[in-house]
Amino acid sequence: MLYYNNILHIENIKVETMWLYFLSEDFGFRNSEQRSVRCLNKLDILLENYAILLYTYINQRRYFMKSSRIMKIFEQYVRKYDMNNIDIKARYFHSLKVMELCRELATGLGIFSEDEVAVCELIGLFHEIGNFSKTPNYQMDDDINDSYNRTIDVLFNKKLIREISKETKYDTVIKMAIFAYDKNGFPADIDEKGRHMCAIIKDAHNLDSFRLFVNYPYVDTVIKSYPSSLVYDDFKSFKTISSKVSDNASDEVLVTLSKMYSFNYKYSYYLLKQNDYVNKIFNSLNFDNSELEGFFKQLMVVLNNYIDKRIGVVNA
Repeated sequence: MLYYNNILHIENIKVETMWLYFLSEDFGFRNSEQRSVRCLNKLDILLENYAILLYTYINQRRYFMKSSRIMKIFEQYVRKYDMNNIDIKARYFHSLKVMELCRELATGLGIFSEDEVAVCELIGLFHEIGNFSKTPNYQMDDDINDSYNRTIDVLFNKKLIREISKETKYDTVIKMAIFAYDKNGFPADIDEKGRHMCAIIKDAHNLDSFRLFVNYPYVDTVIKSYPSSLVYDDFKSFKTISSKVSDNASDEVLVTLSKMYSFNYKYSYYLLKQNDYVNKIFNSLNFDNSELEGFFKQLMVVLNNYIDKRIGVVNA
């Protein structure tokens, strides 16, 4: 695998942490204290990425016949892209993390066979396979219809999925889940298990959006204004917000936070709380004044209470 041979090799960790130190020069920090904090955060990301790889490797060993074949084809496909590109690396680890979350959610439901769990893993790992790019200005917010078409083209038109399995019985539900993961609602005329497969990829993708925001900030985290009224009104109404209506950095923060409103499973809220993503997002922001900081601090209190209620915490 691309990274497995480097797991926990201390030389490679030293090399990458040195690279991260020099990378911090690009973030506008003017003193050694700020630079050190940024490097510590980047080291946390590095270690978290290794943890994702290690978790994936362990589960490949556990479910060897299914997961290892899926991962092998994925690795062969993405090997042609430049993993030194931060956006490609982010997409790579996003794919692994979403696969991990899909497996966790699918097994937790207790309704799927081993083959069906493997299908959920496949959907998670390949849900954005069409979005890998060699271009240095690659962005995470591609048009959702183009994203679907590119992924379907890679998997089905170019027959990558047939390298994983000759079995075609799950093709329809795979297409439905990939189409539906970043849209509201569910496809019509889908059975209960198919609906759960769609719900699982939705939750896994949206949940990992919180980790991406913290680890690979693809929006401006300097907050200079309040959210626009359109975005804030939708947010207060517990609606998932499209990035297309965003006007400023505050809006982008609420766009990400609103993804929790679309969770389908209580366990997804539990994982959100367990990873402390709401507070991590707040701590990643830099505010132009104390009034803005106070506004967002109140939002975080409300959201943490909302999560507790969804989980069923007493007195929330």
